[in-house]
Amino acid sequence: MVTLGLSDDALRRLVQAVSDSFDRAAGDAAILPGRGAVDRFYLAHGEFRLRNTCNTWTARVLASAGADIDPAGVVTADTLMRRTRASRYALPAAGAARPP
Repeated sequence: MVTLGLSDDALRRLVQAVSDSFDRAAGDAAILPGRGAVDRFYLAHGEFRLRNTCNTWTARVLASAGADIDPAGVVTADTLMRRTRASRYALPAAGAARPP
């Protein structure tokens, strides 16, 4: 786990980026199509591909919030976590004070 010290504005941008990724074709609510009893996949913009994984999506959302994480080439969780830990916003321990 990595804790990022994002400003309130950056956090708002992150939440907006996540919200914008959902397909809301019919209104305000994100669409959760009925699949299996355990599946919980919301319809979203974009497609899952080898070069566009959940890790790529996460890196893009973090970058849109202003984190210094380059989403290019992020496919695996290892790459995402390495880049997130190297971010200047990465805090040394959960609950630590935000950087100025």
